[in-house]
Amino acid sequence: MKNGNIKRKKVLNKIEVIETLNILFKKYEFAKVPFCVNDGLRTYGGKKIQIGLKVLDYTVMTNMTDVVIHEFAHSFDYCKNNGYRRNKQNTKWVFHDKIFYDYLKEILLFAYDDIHSYDWGNEYYGIKKMYQKEFCQITINS
Repeated sequence: MKNGNIKRKKVLNKIEVIETLNILFKKYEFAKVPFCVNDGLRTYGGKKIQIGLKVLDYTVMTNMTDVVIHEFAHSFDYCKNNGYRRNKQNTKWVFHDKIFYDYLKEILLFAYDDIHSYDWGNEYYGIKKMYQKEFCQITINS
């Protein structure tokens, strides 16, 4: 699809978050993980997705659709790897490694049809650096 499958929006309401997640669950055809959308600040993904609609009040990310996709990518990663932990001690889930970055790019390509429109400049440092290394002709703020 020329313009992607998901409209990138700065602010989403609860229904729009659920619709966005449903589009992603349908595309990637894995069992839905439990998810909730609330008025809080806390947002995460993994074996469960939680989207706090006030997340933009405290995070550096500037776009709510990007936040939803980022958290979905964590759940996609978690499910694809059966919850396998990738660090050497095998005691803590590794959240922002190269495998996660590759999943995030794949999902962004489906969602936006252009991974460069994502808010890479406000991503976690390690992910931002992977993006810069791969696409060094594109300068983003550190």
